[in-house]
Amino acid sequence: MMNAVVDIGNTRYKVALFKEKTLIDSIETTEENESLLFIERNQVKSIIVSSVREDISIFIKKLPIKPYILSPELPIPIKNKYKSPQTLGMDRLAAAIGAKSFFPNQSCLVIDLGTCITYDFVTAENEFMGGMIAPGVRMRLKAMHHFTQKLPLVEWEPEKDVKVTGASTQEAILSGAVNGVKGEIYSTRQYYQTLHPDLQTILCGGDSLYFESIKKDNTFAVPKLVLFGLNQILQYNINL
Repeated sequence: MMNAVVDIGNTRYKVALFKEKTLIDSIETTEENESLLFIERNQVKSIIVSSVREDISIFIKKLPIKPYILSPELPIPIKNKYKSPQTLGMDRLAAAIGAKSFFPNQSCLVIDLGTCITYDFVTAENEFMGGMIAPGVRMRLKAMHHFTQKLPLVEWEPEKDVKVTGASTQEAILSGAVNGVKGEIYSTRQYYQTLHPDLQTILCGGDSLYFESIKKDNTFAVPKLVLFGLNQILQYNINL
């Protein structure tokens, strides 16, 4: 039998099946029923749910077994030194734990590239220290349009390369957003690597594969890192 992990976002459900530490299968859907059917079709012995939504009580009641719910009160396999744990996004914590599952004895910088970009540092001694929250590419593009009178709203197509030197206003806006993020990633990684030479940098989230192009030694893209982290938390609680 397998374990199921569920990551509920504002609009999407991400569900994965693990056999011990191995990812067997996963889906991403906007439909609650599809995520439930995915779990029901497979015999699972344990479930963990993480959600950004305030009320998931109805979803939980529909699950075949009672799940663990990721919250600040649930035991985790690393020490959380964040000063305001009640306001810490659980996806940030799960991603950090996922990173430590790959690199248990090394310092890790976890960069989650989504609507916002989070940069979180975890020490080699398994201490979650926190980090940075910054606007993502699309948020930057929308902000430049919204807070000015003349700048157009530019769409980003991640499959296309973005030149540093934009030859038009649209190209310049796009370069500022995309290459600005690249520079931010590079400088943040350099800062932590100077302090921690053993640093491993892990990119995750929806835009991680695009920015993997700037990777260097000790930088990896693991788009489903949060799901790996949830599985680690689940395994930890099962074994308590």
